[in-house]
Amino acid sequence: MRQAIPPTEMLAVTIRYLASGMTFTDLHYAYRLGTSTIREIVRDVCRKIWEILLDECIPPPSDKMWNECEAGFANNANFPNCF
Repeated sequence: MRQAIPPTEMLAVTIRYLASGMTFTDLHYAYRLGTSTIREIVRDVCRKIWEILLDECIPPPSDKMWNECEAGFANNANFPNCF
């Protein structure tokens, strides 16, 4: 059985893919991993990032948030009752 891919390398592959726009084949040569392995790594790491940062970056809307949004439309665009 072969060695597991370290999390730091998985994160590096994903960041390189997202930042550079390299194809999975290009990353295959750069990191010496299979293209299907890279595809799974990128998918899994992106999913995990989404799960962890979802509530922090996109909080669930509250009544206060909706009221502020409505007031902003009413004041700035003269467009009342818009959510």
